[in-house]
Amino acid sequence: MEIGAGVCRPSGAPLCETCPLRSFCGAYAALQAGTIPAIESIIPLKAARMKKRDEHVVSVIHELPSETGRKFVVVRRPEDGLLGGMLEFPSVVCLATQAVEVSATLSCACTSLKRVGSFKHIFSHVDMTVDVFHAKWAVPEKAASGSSKKPVGNKESLEKSVKAAVVKALNDLNNQKVNVDSVSVKTEDELKQSATSRVLWKSFELIGGAPKTTKKRSRSSITE
Repeated sequence: MEIGAGVCRPSGAPLCETCPLRSFCGAYAALQAGTIPAIESIIPLKAARMKKRDEHVVSVIHELPSETGRKFVVVRRPEDGLLGGMLEFPSVVCLATQAVEVSATLSCACTSLKRVGSFKHIFSHVDMTVDVFHAKWAVPEKAASGSSKKPVGNKESLEKSVKAAVVKALNDLNNQKVNVDSVSVKTEDELKQSATSRVLWKSFELIGGAPKTTKKRSRSSITE
């Protein structure tokens, strides 16, 4: 470390002639061989910056009927990649011009669908624009006595059918296999106790949800 600061030097020409490690230095060997014209401003090599990409996402918040608090369909992202392993509302990357069409498919013919807004979220290599839609579900009323209609289910059966419909829609839109086990139904309180991304909570705020609050950790709870 002292050699790096005093001999190699962070700025200006390095003092190679006085360096005790000169015979082991790849940069000095390259300079002597004429591979590089100088060491300063060239070594160390600067990594090329990753070019940012723009991404448009349609996210549909499926809200299910509940007497014990608001309940929502969420999807766990793959462990590898952006926001790995975190929960999100069912979402699809698409062109901005496809947003309405994609939302119609991803809403799974819900009782009520409404666009509630959009926001931008900036990652180190992605500028993401998220279009948010709110899909509200209701348990269909029971068929009248003597009706030829099939009897409808309860809230539990509705949850199962909506989850299955979301899996199918994601598979159709993403053209890839979505694991059924990655789709679940959680209450607002359960979401606050789960590994969720800031993108989910930004979406949630658009339907009047309270943002997730992070408790301040005491100094004793911080692991160095």
